Amino acid sequence: MANTPNSFANLEDVMNLARSIVNDAYNAGAGEILKDSAPFTVPYINSSLAELQDRLENNAVVQLTVDNYIVSGLDPVVALDPSLQTSLDVNGYNGPWGTDAALVLPVDLIAPEKLWERQTGSNLPFKEMTQPMEGLRSRSQAPELGQWEWRGNSLWFIGATTQRDVRVRYKKREAQIVAGTDFTTIFIDLPGAGNTLAYMIAYRYVMSRNPDTAPLVRAEVDRHVHEMIKRAVRQKQGIEFHRQPYGQGSEGGKRWNWL
Repeated sequence: MANTPNSFANLEDVMNLARSIVNDAYNAGAGEILKDSAPFTVPYINSSLAELQDRLENNAVVQLTVDNYIVSGLDPVVALDPSLQTSLDVNGYNGPWGTDAALVLPVDLIAPEKLWERQTGSNLPFKEMTQPMEGLRSRSQAPELGQWEWRGNSLWFIGATTQRDVRVRYKKREAQIVAGTDFTTIFIDLPGAGNTLAYMIAYRYVMSRNPDTAPLVRAEVDRHVHEMIKRAVRQKQGIEFHRQPYGQGSEGGKRWNWL
């Protein structure tokens, strides 16, 4: 508890507020209908979490970004073959050798943003990889992976002739709450989300019981989401953005002939 940031809302506090909003704060706040143990409570929470994350992601809120996840030691390809592709997912790294289950993507990844690579064991800086618009090119394998594609919940590569480390920057998804969870032990890893999540849960409850008043609760949901987005926008206003010159790569304008 002491190491939890003050901006992270406790799920039990969120539920207490949701019960207060819908006038069900009986039994010392535990409620009579919208109880923690009610069969619809966990689905309401998970649906609200999913909606909140979708809306924040669609507005590029940075709290849902994870950086510097490194998969070290992607196996090299021995026989050169332009038809060959390798893939990396939550189950392992897949290629002509089979599946290396020790090399995996994180289970909370919803979509990758950027990838970098370097030769395993080199301790060199990572070089940014490119994501082509229309799929991986048809070419023989080279010392570097060079390109990546997100397809079918997997990262796809052409493969490389050397062992590679890949650094991933990605959008994460909060873990789903399961029935029977002690809500007092759960903190929402979205700074400042307590009020927003409470109104989202209350909205789902009201929709099922008094839909005529639901638009009033929905308006509060939208207002609180907007406040979270504004905080993120203000934070980003301190970042210096520079447009990349046309026709230049991200590595100082260099182009790699083998791509």
